[in-house]
Amino acid sequence: MDSLIRQIRQRVPMGSLDWNSAIENAFPSLEEQNLLLSEVTKCAKLNPFYAKHIIKNFVEKLERRQRDGDESGLDDALYEKLYELLPSKALDPTATDILGYTMKTSTENCKDDAVVWIRESPRLISGMGTTGMRTWEASLFLSQYLGMVLDGSSEKSGLSEESNRKIFESVRDDFVGKTVLELGCGTGFVGIYMLKRFGSQLKHLIFTDGDTQLIDRMSSNLNLNDLSVDSKKLQVRKLWWGEDDLPMQRVDTIVAADVTYDASVIPDLAEVLDEAMSQDNKVYGRVNVAYIAATIRNEVTIKTWEEYLEMGRQDKIWTWEIIESTKDPVCWKTSLQSTNQLDNIWYPVGVAEIRIYKISRVVERNMTIED
Repeated sequence: MDSLIRQIRQRVPMGSLDWNSAIENAFPSLEEQNLLLSEVTKCAKLNPFYAKHIIKNFVEKLERRQRDGDESGLDDALYEKLYELLPSKALDPTATDILGYTMKTSTENCKDDAVVWIRESPRLISGMGTTGMRTWEASLFLSQYLGMVLDGSSEKSGLSEESNRKIFESVRDDFVGKTVLELGCGTGFVGIYMLKRFGSQLKHLIFTDGDTQLIDRMSSNLNLNDLSVDSKKLQVRKLWWGEDDLPMQRVDTIVAADVTYDASVIPDLAEVLDEAMSQDNKVYGRVNVAYIAATIRNEVTIKTWEEYLEMGRQDKIWTWEIIESTKDPVCWKTSLQSTNQLDNIWYPVGVAEIRIYKISRVVERNMTIED
């Protein structure tokens, strides 16, 4: 039942829900039925249409079990909730909902899970001016990768212990005690995930996006996760690539997810990385490394992205490598091409390959890392 609850929190589409884990092995107890009803009641406040279909399918499956001879009881409160939700209509694609992404599961009860809560428009399809209003898959994958590294969970990986240690320590060194800047933060998922799960390990985190509407909405998502926009641990600011300057403060590491969605934005993205790693930021030094997660939706777009990365390599500004991929993962024993679940995060069925690029600044021989 816990797995089903986690899927409902994330609003996994009805056709992808794993009902078997909840009801096939044993008829849910009245306590378990009440737990599902409680979760659906929360969901119904923002998305009654989804809640209606959850209850309807749940009741139908349990009734079928009863017709097959199972004498277990079915809570009347489920029928009452279903009757209440019957008039519900599908939401507009731009309507918002609050989704819960499970960072870390509780061994005792799913109610005690560590969850990132995000207000977003999950039914939204990518379009001009709307890409930052939902959490995209590259944000999930980058967060899970960094979570595994910062948590030191090398035992989950298929690598040898020694290889794990070297790779994980290298990445961990780029975050522990460092100031991190997120480019194109959108809903803020990556930064919120890191602050909520590893806030004590980070020195500071700066959320940036070029869309002022998204910047204004960040306080809502921070509050949902018991974080304050006024916290000294974080900063939220507008950064329009090609127009706004990078913050005049020390930034060690850049993270970004799904910022390579169109070839037209890549020159400005490369310019920001160039500025961060090659231009003198006076006493604040230069950015040392960037971790960019890219979804491979279009081969032309990703080719353009890698061409710009090669230009930076040839100009001796940075080196780059692909350190993780959903197609041929290093840190997971399963591929998102064969399953739609990594740990307790669910991805759309058939999601395109996602790659994580590590871009490291070239340090001149007569220059220290602090220069």
